[in-house]
Amino acid sequence: MIWQTYDYYYDLTGAYFGAKSACEPIHVQWNPASKIVKVINNKNYPLQEVTVEASIYNTDGKQIATKKATVKVAPTNISDVFTTMEDTTGLSFLRLKLYDHGKLLSANEYMVGDYTLLNKLPSSSVIITKKGNRTYTIKNNSTHTPAVGIRLQLKDSKGNQILPAIISDSYFSLMQGEEKEIKTDVDGQLVATAYN
Repeated sequence: MIWQTYDYYYDLTGAYFGAKSACEPIHVQWNPASKIVKVINNKNYPLQEVTVEASIYNTDGKQIATKKATVKVAPTNISDVFTTMEDTTGLSFLRLKLYDHGKLLSANEYMVGDYTLLNKLPSSSVIITKKGNRTYTIKNNSTHTPAVGIRLQLKDSKGNQILPAIISDSYFSLMQGEEKEIKTDVDGQLVATAYN
């Protein structure tokens, strides 16, 4: 039951990272048909007073709307939180975050609208800094555009991809000026390519 989570060479695909996020025991998600944000609790204890935050970003990578609510979720249960805000700009990015008194429990993101507008996004500038043993910081250094669909790969000193290799996240987006910490299970040179 591996679906398409990795390819013949053991390179992790977008499906791997999507499934990894979707299978979180505590998870925040959006239903595009109903526009409702939900919190899923597959733990055997209740979630008390957790905070859901939904933010919409435009194609400049700027936040244009945000909404918050506090919710309780019973063990092995689902709770509807709120309906997301409408955006009429053609293409936007919906970010969901679930907090327990400031501690991030789950995060999720969606592209909403006309996907063909991705082709019109300006090029972004992604910078990778090694922080320590197998830990890196990925930053969108652009001041005017998001970096969309960032794919990460580990390469050796000759430029060949190192496989198999576990990377903590890939195929994600960073808004302008945002950064993310990434961990790997083997040493190498981490490189990034973005859709735009």
